[in-house]
This record gives sequence, C-alpha cells and structure tokens, in this order.
Amino acid sequence: MFTVVAFIVLAIVGVSNAQLLPGPFNIDAGGISVSGISAGGYAAQQFHIAYSSSLVGAGIVAGGPYYCARNDLLTALNQCMGSDLLIDVPALLGFAQSCANRGACDPLESLRQQKVWLFSGTQDSTVVPGVMRKLEEFYQALVEPQNIQSVFNVSSAHAWITDSYGNACGTSLTPYISNCGFNSAREILTLMYDLDPNQKIWSSARKQNIAQFSQPSYFPGTPQAAGLHQTGFLYIPTSCAQGALCRIHVSYHGCLMTQDLIQLQYVENSGLNQIAEQNNIIVFYPQAVASSFAPQNPNGCFDWWGFAGAGYAEKSGVQNAFVTTVINTLSGRKIF
Repeated sequence: MFTVVAFIVLAIVGVSNAQLLPGPFNIDAGGISVSGISAGGYAAQQFHIAYSSSLVGAGIVAGGPYYCARNDLLTALNQCMGSDLLIDVPALLGFAQSCANRGACDPLESLRQQKVWLFSGTQDSTVVPGVMRKLEEFYQALVEPQNIQSVFNVSSAHAWITDSYGNACGTSLTPYISNCGFNSAREILTLMYDLDPNQKIWSSARKQNIAQFSQPSYFPGTPQAAGLHQTGFLYIPTSCAQGALCRIHVSYHGCLMTQDLIQLQYVENSGLNQIAEQNNIIVFYPQAVASSFAPQNPNGCFDWWGFAGAGYAEKSGVQNAFVTTVINTLSGRKIF
C-alpha cells in the first residue's frame, strides 16, 4: 500500500478543498498519544481515560480531572475552572472506575505505565492552577509517579505556550498562544515518545504538509449536533508520506481557538509540527465548531460538559468515537 507514494503526496499538498483522509499510512499502533489546551485539555483527558489501553500517554494544558463537569454546564463553569474547592477527586476517580466497570472506558489499570504531562501557568485565572493540581492528584492515584511530569512554575496566563510564537507571556488574548520562551510541544512529545531532550531541532515544519479533510465523513449526524467543524487538519511529515513507520499525536485546541476565529494559527504554530517532522509523528488537529443554537457551544469548545450527549466522556461519545475513526482510517486497520 506504500508504493503509491504519489497518491499520498498529492493528497497532502495545500489546504484547498476538504476531502477524505489521505493514506493509509504505516502507523505504529503502539505510538498513539493525545494533548490539549483548556476545553481541549479536558477532551484529551477524557479520551485518555476512555481509551488508555491504546495510548502511550497524554499532555494536558490548563484542563482538569475526568468528568469534573458531571454532564452539567453550570458545574463546569462554577466548579471546574475558577476554583478547585469543590472538586472531589475520590468521587471523580469513582466515576472513572464505574466507566471502566461498565466497559464504557478501558480498565484503569491500563493507565499505570502511561506518560502524563501537566501544565498550568501561574497567572492563569481562567482555569486556575488549583484545578490542574486536582488533575495531578487524580493521575497520581492511577499512574506510576515517575511517569508524571508537572510544570506549574511558568509565569503564563491561559494559553498554549511556545518559545517562538504568540502574544507576550502573561497575556490571555486571541489566538490564545503565548511566547514564554518555553516549548510545551517539545516537552509533551519528548515525554510521550522518549525523545532525546537535548535533540537539536533541525527540521522546519512544511506548510505544504498540512492536509485538510472532511470531518463529517467520519461521524454520524450533523456537525452542529456533534460540535465538530466541517474541516479537520493533519500534519503529515514527509517521511510518513513516503512510507516510514510513524506515530500519531492528537492535539485538541481550546475554546475560542477554532479555525473560524484564528484560522490556522494553532495548526501551524503550536510547535508540534516541527518536532513531528523530524520524529515521524503525524499530528491530527480535530476541529470543534461554535454554535449559538441547540446544542449551544458559542465559544467552539470541545465537549467536556455533555452538550453533544450524556456519554461524552466515554468511548461512545461522538467526539471520542470520531477521533478513533480517524486514527483507524489513517492506519488502514482497527487500532481502537
């Protein structure tokens, strides 16, 4: 299947008209990981709990613990963002265990050897650092301590943090990417894939390696009901297009970071693509969509409070299932 390189290359040139996914590619089934910022951090964490048996780990920036919102928007807003005082970690661990007991999530034992990277800026007033410390407490009950890396000492606000692109550190403004002289993308991928932390970044991410595809082709129902955009994005390293064995990293954007608001600034400037290019990692950027109508999602967040269905934090959740379908399709076989 990898001899038809020309087909794959043609499929990833430019970002003109959305189409079906390119590939399949030569994917290492033992090399799938996730990350996310803000609502995307919550989404990544939900995906991690639901599908831990098929993942190597998760990187969470300014998110929070599993099922914190308990299928309720007011709980999400009042208990899972601006304060950590009402977050009951043992209860949330109980929800996760219940999900596993029902077979709606993978066994929690699958998390023991996972890699977990956690980040919260000291000036984050949107999802305060205490919420991320509750997530740290949640993971400490499930994951080997040496596999958890927590970074809670960078003087940043609510944003994705880079060392080369974005607003001044300490600000939380569109596109919600801040240059703090800290490469969170590199830190996440280094932990997930045991990369050399001193590896020199010699490659350049290539814009022509960004592919767009039709997201609704891979989930049931309407984009509005699912909270998913018409168009999703991939970064496909040149080596992966040529048949090299590659991993897949899923990166969820945050609220107010949809392509309709910030275009491709996150897709192009997260810092993930440059690391991915020289380490054979396809990056999948799922895209949420804003909606002022039912189900309401005016800020274009990924679902972490249940607007797309009560099973949002389980394998059956439409957004979770969508991501697995995309990964399976890219792989040409069933991984999830």
